[in-house]
Amino acid sequence: MLLQPQTLIPHLLIIDFHYSIAIFRVIIFFVWLILNVYLVAVEMRFLVQWCLNVNPYYEPYVGLWNLTNPVFIFGRRLYPKVLGIDLAPLVNFKIISIVIDAAEQIAFDRY
Repeated sequence: MLLQPQTLIPHLLIIDFHYSIAIFRVIIFFVWLILNVYLVAVEMRFLVQWCLNVNPYYEPYVGLWNLTNPVFIFGRRLYPKVLGIDLAPLVNFKIISIVIDAAEQIAFDRY
């Protein structure tokens, strides 16, 4: 029995749809992975900046500072200072962690 063209097209659309979802999940997985590595770099900068008295003009701190400066600089004019503490890095850190949680739910099918 041969399949008629009318019955073949919906099956191909379903297969293509599943492939597109799989490709989308793979892309989201790589976004999740890159953001997790970036979040670890931001955590390392938090620890070095708050706990150690280091000169940030020597390697490897220059690379760490250049990599994580967008998180620490973005939003300084938007977020208010509370008791002289700059909340921009903490708010940005939380936003990145929320995006990571959403990407994890999509990538690993955890709704």
